[in-house]
Amino acid sequence: MKGGSGHRSLVAAVAVLAGYVRLLQCILALMLATAPTAGGKQQTSMYMGRQIANVFTNREWLLRGGREREEDPNRLVLQLAKMGALAPNATVADLGCGPCFLSWRFAVAVGRAGLVLALDTDPRTVAECADAARQHSIPPGVLQSVTPPAAALMAGEAPGPGQLGLGLQHTGALDSVLLVDTYHELQSPYETVRAALTTLKHGGLLVVVEYKSTALHILPTHRMAEQQLLRELNVFRADALSLRECDHKTLKHQYVCVFERGSADVSATLVARDLSSDL
Repeated sequence: MKGGSGHRSLVAAVAVLAGYVRLLQCILALMLATAPTAGGKQQTSMYMGRQIANVFTNREWLLRGGREREEDPNRLVLQLAKMGALAPNATVADLGCGPCFLSWRFAVAVGRAGLVLALDTDPRTVAECADAARQHSIPPGVLQSVTPPAAALMAGEAPGPGQLGLGLQHTGALDSVLLVDTYHELQSPYETVRAALTTLKHGGLLVVVEYKSTALHILPTHRMAEQQLLRELNVFRADALSLRECDHKTLKHQYVCVFERGSADVSATLVARDLSSDL
């Protein structure tokens, strides 16, 4: 009995140690991803009382083994379809797509006649999305990756009307723009969302998925309270962008908010109130 008890204790101790090792690996990956570059300091810009997060590019973290179990991407895709953001034959943009972890799943959802534009600042994305398309048998042309448009937006450059960044013209052509764990990294949130509105059809959807403030395994600047998100997007006039629904029950660590593009002329002022006191 004593030998069996000792063996169980050893197994339990090893399991606990393995858990700490995994935790340390995650912390190290986060530190590497958010460390200042050799040529500059950490980004500390503020927007409406929130510190804007640095753009996250660490592939070890983005492709970590437990991410699928943690985020349940297949359930997210089903929920987005239920909320009307993914449909057969739809044309959608996945802004801040990273290594196409979700983009290829979106491509499956829109089908052979649909289109997913996978947009990210990291040039590795183009090859990663091509690999994902081949690996998951995505029909040619359904999943397309483009880097410069996202780079302009994420760098804080205000794009011109009808441009999702440096020149990808899709004025009023998109059914949905998806920002999954991306909005909190936008260096110019208002300008980026305004540009996204120019790409959406009237009635098109802007979808924001963010980590809940209770997701303590995520760095504070990379999670966002739902109330803060709604406060920031409430600066748009209701005829430009309106909240359709938020879901915080489907996913354990993330919530989903869906906004609808109104009929407002995007060349006009879309701000509902003065932002100067919030910046």
